[in-house]
Amino acid sequence: MEQLVIEGLVKNIGVSNWNIALLNDLLSYAKIYPLVNQIEIHPYNKRKELVEFCLQNKVIPVGYRVIFRPEDLRFCDLSISVLDNNLIADIATRYKKTSAQIIQAWCLKRNCGVITKTQSSKRLIENFNSDFDLHESDFNQINSIPDAGNYTDPFLFFGIALFH
Repeated sequence: MEQLVIEGLVKNIGVSNWNIALLNDLLSYAKIYPLVNQIEIHPYNKRKELVEFCLQNKVIPVGYRVIFRPEDLRFCDLSISVLDNNLIADIATRYKKTSAQIIQAWCLKRNCGVITKTQSSKRLIENFNSDFDLHESDFNQINSIPDAGNYTDPFLFFGIALFH
């Protein structure tokens, strides 16, 4: 991958689902560090230590499944949706925003990128308008939600315990 950057064929390198141990190993010998680490991040799986490690090493954590409503539980160990969390709904009401916007603003306040998908132009506009400042007290309340697991579990896909 570094050679592709050197040759100008790609602009940056990114990794996906790398934990601290893998990143630490890579950073010990890489000449060109990855720009991003794409990982599952949401209020039920904050990945606090990994996010901090990434930021300390100038690797941008980019969250996927930030807003997610599980439908097919074959590959999930988490069946609840952060969109249905009462605390987040209460905060959303106070800000006159959607729960999805609150969750995305929380993620952005953590200096994480956010990947979302939608088939609705209304939701696309809502997602775009998630860059607002959450008050520190609301941010801390979301941070206090207990971790509950992953929406994507590679063990259920491939039999590999990547996150355990």
